[in-house]
Amino acid sequence: MTGMAPNDWLALAESDLAAAQAMLARAQRLYLQMGLQCHEAVGKALTASYLKQHGVRPPETADLVKLLADLPGRADLDARLLQTVEWLNTYPLLAARDAGDLGDLAALLTEDKTKELLDRTKELVEWIKANL
Repeated sequence: MTGMAPNDWLALAESDLAAAQAMLARAQRLYLQMGLQCHEAVGKALTASYLKQHGVRPPETADLVKLLADLPGRADLDARLLQTVEWLNTYPLLAARDAGDLGDLAALLTEDKTKELLDRTKELVEWIKANL
């Protein structure tokens, strides 16, 4: 995906959000997968911001907090959206857990929490876009 412009990355972020929304609408308890799509959406939006600011893609990382560090307007990000970034940062770790930890996952990934995560992710992507 080299050579992509910031708007291309934003389009991919929107596509990831649409996929997450579709997963939630299917009501098949795809909460982990939906959370991973939210993580991807924010990562792509942050990539767009970094690319616009620096003219190159950021170093490869799944750490959204690291990607956020260089974002213009970062100091203006409210605490709730910063918490969302930190929350999303846990999803790749959750995906890598052993099957023995499914009890912990079930407690963390309820339908209500997943809906909240999606809503916050949409808000965060819009904030990133507004600060490009």
